[in-house]
Amino acid sequence: AAVETLEDVSDIKRKEGELLSSEEKLQGIVRGSPIPQFVLDKTHRVISWNHALEEYSGIHADEILGTPDPWKAFYSEKRPVLADLILDNTPDEIARWYSGKYSLSRYVEGAFEAPDFFPQMGPDGKWLFFTASAIRDREGTIIGAVETLEDVTDIKNKEEALRASEEDYRRILNDLQDVYYRSDKDGNLVMMSPSGFRLLGSTPDQLIGRSIAAETYYHPEQRQEFLAALKKQGFVTGMEVVLKRADGTPVPVSTSSHMYYDKNGNFLGVEGTFHDISGARQADEALRQSAERYRSLFEATGTAMLLLEESTTIGLANAEFYRMSGYTREEVEGKMSWTTLVVKEDLDRMLAQHKLRRENRDAALRHYEFRFITKSGGIRHMFLTIDIIPGTKQSVASLMDITEKVQAQRSLRQSEERYRALFETTGTAVVLIEADTIISLANAEFYRMSGYTPPEIERRMSWTTLVVKEDLDRMLAQHKLRRENHQSALRNYEFRFVTKSGEIRNIFVTIDVIPGTGQSVASLLDFTEKVRAQEALKLANHKLNLLYSITRHDILNQLTSLFGFLELAKKKVTDPALLMYLEREKKAAESIRSHIEFTRDYQDVGVRIPEWQRVSDVIAHAGESLNLKGVTLSVDVGMVEVYADLLLQKVFYTLIDNSLRHGGRVARIRFTAESRPGSLVIICEDDGVGVPDEVKEKIFQRQYFKNTGLGLFLSQEILSITGLTLKETGLAGKGARFEIHIPRQAFRYPDDGVESTT
Repeated sequence: AAVETLEDVSDIKRKEGELLSSEEKLQGIVRGSPIPQFVLDKTHRVISWNHALEEYSGIHADEILGTPDPWKAFYSEKRPVLADLILDNTPDEIARWYSGKYSLSRYVEGAFEAPDFFPQMGPDGKWLFFTASAIRDREGTIIGAVETLEDVTDIKNKEEALRASEEDYRRILNDLQDVYYRSDKDGNLVMMSPSGFRLLGSTPDQLIGRSIAAETYYHPEQRQEFLAALKKQGFVTGMEVVLKRADGTPVPVSTSSHMYYDKNGNFLGVEGTFHDISGARQADEALRQSAERYRSLFEATGTAMLLLEESTTIGLANAEFYRMSGYTREEVEGKMSWTTLVVKEDLDRMLAQHKLRRENRDAALRHYEFRFITKSGGIRHMFLTIDIIPGTKQSVASLMDITEKVQAQRSLRQSEERYRALFETTGTAVVLIEADTIISLANAEFYRMSGYTPPEIERRMSWTTLVVKEDLDRMLAQHKLRRENHQSALRNYEFRFVTKSGEIRNIFVTIDVIPGTGQSVASLLDFTEKVRAQEALKLANHKLNLLYSITRHDILNQLTSLFGFLELAKKKVTDPALLMYLEREKKAAESIRSHIEFTRDYQDVGVRIPEWQRVSDVIAHAGESLNLKGVTLSVDVGMVEVYADLLLQKVFYTLIDNSLRHGGRVARIRFTAESRPGSLVIICEDDGVGVPDEVKEKIFQRQYFKNTGLGLFLSQEILSITGLTLKETGLAGKGARFEIHIPRQAFRYPDDGVESTT
C-alpha cells in the first residue's frame, strides 16, 4: 500500500521568485554603484566585491570572492577590517583598531564609520571614508556585514591646501567668519558661535536662554517677518535684518536659516548662520556637508543620488537630491530629464559623456564638475561621480555641492592677486623676512636696487649679508627685540646697504612684525643721493664760509685803516664844511663795518642740521650772555623742545637785547608758551614803551627802527629754516610782545611722552 500527500506551494514559490528578483535588482544596483563597497557573510568570507572597489583596490573580484581577506585591499599586514568587527559584534575591538577615528553612524542604526589614510592605494595613497553595518535576518540575527567606502582624497587635499593658504594670508584677510546660531521652538537662543558674541558685544550669560526677538533684534518686527518667510518655505537665504549690539547700536546682517527637526519630524527650532554686512558684505562661508549619509545603499550615501535612464529621464532620486534641487518626487521621477538641470554652456559636453558612457564605458569620465540649476533658479557648482550599472543602459550619479568651496577659492585667488599687486607696486623695495633672517620674498624694486636675482635671494639669502659690518650688531639686536617685545623695537631707522656689486647705499627702513607670526615686512627707501647732496652742500658751504671769512677780515683791516686816517684828517681840518663831510664819511664806513659784521652772523644760518632744543635752556643761555641791568627775566615755557637751527639762541638773545635797548624803562621781560590748534606759540613780552603800529612790519627789515633791523631780520631767517615764524603783536605804550609760531611737527614734550611727527 502507499500514501501520497500533496501540498500547494505555489504561493511560496512565487514569493521566493519575487525575493530572488528583488535581491538580483539590489545586487545590480550594488554592483553598478560608483561607490566602492563589499559584503561579508557570517563566516567573514567576501561574497560581494563591486566594480568600483576593484578600481580603487586594484584587486579583481575573482581574486577575493570566497576568501576571508578583504584586508589585502587596504593594509600591508593581515588584520580585521571594520566589517569583520561588526560581524563579531565587538565594540571594544573597534575601539582598539580604530582608536580616535571611528564613530557611530548618525544615519544607520548600529553602523560604525571612520576616515583613514591608506598609503598603499594608488601612487600617493588615498583617504577613504568607510561605513560598516550588520546585515540581519528577520529574527535580527547577524548574517553578514556590508562596508561602503568613499574616496575623500580630493576633499582632504583641498581642505589641507585651503587651511594652509588661510594661515599664510591670515594677516591680509579680514575676519569673514560667519556666525552660527540655534534657537528652540519658543524662539530662545540655545547656541551661538563665539564670533556672534564678539559681533554683538555680549557674553553667553547675557544671551543664552533669552528671547532672540527681544535681545538681539534692533527692529523686533523683523523677527516676525523672518519667521513668516521661514514658515512659508522652511528656510531663508540671504535675508537681511538688523541686529542689536549690547550697547544698543544696530548691526545689519544677512542670514541663511532653516527649521530643524528631530528624527521623528517634530519641529525643534530654527538654526542658521548670519554675517555682518555693514562693511564689504563679503563672507567666507564654510562648506556644508549634506545630511543623511546612509539610510540604505541608495538613500543614505550622504550625497544627492540619481538613477538615470538612457533617455536622460531621472528614474529614481534620493531625499538629498530633492533637498538640494528644491523639486519634489512627484515632479521628477519618471518625468524630468536631467538636461533641464544643467546650465546651457555645460550641456553639450555632458550629453557627449552620457552617450559615450553607453558606447564605451571605460572611455567615459567618471568624475567632473558642472553647474546645476535649482528649482528657484539658483546656480550651484557640482562635483559629479557617475557610472553605468553593468548589463544595463542605466547610470548611477552622485552629486556633491562644491559652491562654497569654489567661491572661497575664487575669493582667495582674487585676494592673493590684489595683495601681490600692492606688494609689487609700492614704489619702494619690500622684503618678507623670516625669524631666522632669511629673505623669503622680495619685490622687483628690491632686485633692481640690490642687483641680485630672485633665485639668489628668496629662501636662500640672509639679510645680514646685505648690511655693512658696523651697522649689523644694532640691527640684529632690533631683529631679536622685534620678536620678543614687538612694541619696544624701532619701526624706522637708517643703515648702510651693500649691493651685489659692492656699492654702499644709504637706506631708511620701515619694518614691523606680521601679527601672530615670526615674519616681518620691511620697506627700504634709498636716500643715498640725498646724503651725497647734503655732503656736497656741506663742503661747498664750508669753502664759501672760508672765503667769506678771509674777505671780511681783509675788508675790516682796511676799514680800521680808514677810521684812523679819518681821525687824523679831522685833527688837521678846521673848515666846518670839510668836517661835516669827514663825519659823513665816518658814518658810511661804520655802516660798511655793520654790514660786514652782519655777514659774519648770517653765514652760519642753515649751515648745520637743525636739532631738537629745549626752549627753557636756550633762553637761559641767551640771558646769561647779556647784562640785564636789574631787569627781571622769567621763563615759563615748560619742558617743550623745538626743532630749529642751532642759532636759535641768537633769536632769543636779539629779543632780550631789543627790550633792554629800546624798551625804555623796562623792569620785566617774560617768556611763556601758549598752545593753539595745530601749533605752539612762544611769547616774549616786556613792560616797556612797545612798538608803534605803523612800524610793526618794518622793524624786521634791515637797517630800520633804531638799529634793530639786522637782528630781527636775521632772527626771522633763522626761524624760517624749520618753518617757524616771528611777528610783533603788542600794544604801543603797553610793552612789546613778540610771538614765535611753531607748527605741530616742530615741537614736542618728551618728558610727557608726546612725540613730534618730524
